[in-house]
Amino acid sequence: MLDAKEPKPPYFLEYHPYSEYALLIQWPQIVSENILEDLSAFKKVLQNNCPDAILTAAYASILAVFPERITSFPFLKAQIKKDYELFSEEKIKEHLDPKDQSKKIKNTIKKAKNTIKTIPAQKILYKIPVCYEASFAPDLEAVCTQLKLSPEALISKHSKATYTVYGVGFLPGFMYLGGLDSKLEIPRKSSPRMKVPSGSVGLAAKQTGIYPCESPGGWQLIGQTPIPLFNPLQDPPFFAQVGDKIQFTPISKDAYKLLQIQVAAGIYKIEKTIYTKP
Repeated sequence: MLDAKEPKPPYFLEYHPYSEYALLIQWPQIVSENILEDLSAFKKVLQNNCPDAILTAAYASILAVFPERITSFPFLKAQIKKDYELFSEEKIKEHLDPKDQSKKIKNTIKKAKNTIKTIPAQKILYKIPVCYEASFAPDLEAVCTQLKLSPEALISKHSKATYTVYGVGFLPGFMYLGGLDSKLEIPRKSSPRMKVPSGSVGLAAKQTGIYPCESPGGWQLIGQTPIPLFNPLQDPPFFAQVGDKIQFTPISKDAYKLLQIQVAAGIYKIEKTIYTKP
């Protein structure tokens, strides 16, 4: 993603054919929570207007895959562009005093309400327990040395932040989490591991994340959670969505073992609340 000055909404969107059945909708290619909120809210509008489409959002893009072949990309682009313009006008109205609303805006909003049913975006905050003890954190000591932090300071900074799910990918249920303290930024390992244990919590550049299953990986491992993140037998198989929030809760090795027992018994439930900005 580009590291550039963020424009103000409404954003200029780009539309690119992705296949005979898919269209890629791109916001300005910047890592921004404002852009993520805008596209997450518009995704709900698109889903309402195109209920049969499969919509995948990440960072600053939405990939729309349709069940039938797209016969006219210009027509589809024009329709989605119109929907976004009406959606943006409705958002503008929310921040205007009724006395300041022009007749043009009022007419546009009236038209928008007749065309688009907006669904309020609701973010969920999930709290995930993590053990940062040495046996679960093979890179913690080296990371602390490189960043010139004590283990206590690193754990404190990592667990105090509230992270945003910017994307899900690489592995089913792998969350790319933004909001990392700048003092914890560190490059990936020069030589990736062939096997990273399931539940491992890692750092890479400006992000943190959790490996949902055993796999190769090059992130710096600083902890581990006993909570399974992805289960293909569940509906839905993964609990979080792009735009949701994540916090990490430090736990001891004994608490880790206890949670493993609760998970195995099927009695553990991940802690979640409706997210409200402080």
